[in-house]
Amino acid sequence: MKHDNAQKFTWQGEVFGSKAEWERYVELLLDLRLGDIFMLVRQPRFELGLDDRGRMVTWTPHFGYAVRGDRNMLPVVDEVRRHRPPDFSPRVAFFMMRFPQFRVVVNGKIVKESSLETGHKAAETPTWKEKPCQNR
Repeated sequence: MKHDNAQKFTWQGEVFGSKAEWERYVELLLDLRLGDIFMLVRQPRFELGLDDRGRMVTWTPHFGYAVRGDRNMLPVVDEVRRHRPPDFSPRVAFFMMRFPQFRVVVNGKIVKESSLETGHKAAETPTWKEKPCQNR
């Protein structure tokens, strides 16, 4: 559900929810080509659990990718928000609790480090339903 007045933006046949999302995508594509990030995915979908009516609650951040950590690859979810603080959604807070092994980035800034970096044990390794990015 959209709450802001961002206009959709199309680039090379891909539709973005806003120009800010497209700008972040271009930054991440450059990082991918430079080898700073790996496995860039647009709109990975995470299943967070069932709500009180038995329906699956999901969260779809704008981007998912991996970065090289000290000992292993660190999974990252990246969200672009112009008019909301980093803790803008209960779903994001639930995601952070459910998947502590993910680093959460909002507007290019880390808002939560991965438990793999801090030494906390991760609950499980999630899978995301991915739409792979085209490397152009």
